[in-house]
Amino acid sequence: MDLFLIFFGVPAVFASILVILSSNPVHSVLSLILVFCLTSAALIVITADFLGILLVVVYVGAIAVLFLFVIMMLNIKLVQLTESVVRWLPLVLLVFVVLIMEVLYSLTGVITPYSEYFLFSPLGSLVSGGENLILLGEIMYSYTFYSILLAGGILLTALIGAITLTVGTQRTSRRQLIYKQVGRSTFSSLRFFK
Repeated sequence: MDLFLIFFGVPAVFASILVILSSNPVHSVLSLILVFCLTSAALIVITADFLGILLVVVYVGAIAVLFLFVIMMLNIKLVQLTESVVRWLPLVLLVFVVLIMEVLYSLTGVITPYSEYFLFSPLGSLVSGGENLILLGEIMYSYTFYSILLAGGILLTALIGAITLTVGTQRTSRRQLIYKQVGRSTFSSLRFFK
């Protein structure tokens, strides 16, 4: 199983680097789709079947295809990277070192105080056995219910903001004036007699 995780994980890391470094936005989205597919395969290998299939259906089937559609519809011109990569190199190295330290720390198997707390919490006893979908539902709707509601509210606000910015008010657009239509008498516009 570890061999399969390495087999899917290493290309996923390189594909995620391609998402950032690609100057062509279409290539970047295609690399993102590859990252999602490889991550889904890794989730299926560790027996998180529902999350793996959900990742493919939601992210690849909807969001990444939507990104690709918008990029191709807007006909974005290919822009060369004008900003120097050297400027961001210290920040990239800092994040890389922190991530490598986290991976090495997790591979050593050291039990942290947080993991001991997790094992003795009601959530830890819930995760210890059962099916993936049942466990996911129990955790989401029992322990993280308010967080999911908060995330839904934030997404709804972002959706309303995006629609407001996109539609806007244009003077050239024709709009219905409902109060004039409703207030008009039905017989005022009809002429029975000349």
